[in-house]
Amino acid sequence: MKFYNYIHYWSNKYRLEKLRYFRELLLEYKSNISFSFLSLGGVSENNNAIELHVKINNILIEVDQIILAAGVSETLNNKILGDYDVVLNVFNFNDNESLFKGNYPALMDTVERAIGVYISDKKKSILRSFNPFFWLGYILECVVALPFKFVGMLFGFDSAKAETSPIGKLIKGLESIILILAAILAIMHYLGYL
Repeated sequence: MKFYNYIHYWSNKYRLEKLRYFRELLLEYKSNISFSFLSLGGVSENNNAIELHVKINNILIEVDQIILAAGVSETLNNKILGDYDVVLNVFNFNDNESLFKGNYPALMDTVERAIGVYISDKKKSILRSFNPFFWLGYILECVVALPFKFVGMLFGFDSAKAETSPIGKLIKGLESIILILAAILAIMHYLGYL
């Protein structure tokens, strides 16, 4: 997933809507749970909370990636548990009331910070959306990624990891330079300078 300042307006809007939906699910989930002595101090979920639990889990990985792409830290340091991810561990503390009550505000803060990042980048994303060089770079990036995807399909390895490896970055850089030079030469030929 691309970092927040490398996306166009429509991606920014989608991510913002997804984060706001996630926040609403969390708020509704919290209002539909209770802490019960019978459940040994853990969370007791009513039927609505169970449905919300499923909805939250269905979008959790995508929301996690959106938050990471916003550059917001999801890590909370706890004296008992050490460092842990408050987004991916949203339900891991349902069996302990005090841990849930400590984790929930940190989770909401993380989501709110990510929402703030996308809101503050909205105007810039609109400018990027109408910038032809942004789209040329986007197309160039897609073309440069094609060999990695093709080789990944043939040999069954993770093309995303190959692209981000040092050798993969070198290959992508060389591909980009070759494509840019080829485009410049084609334009010069078309204009009659070659």
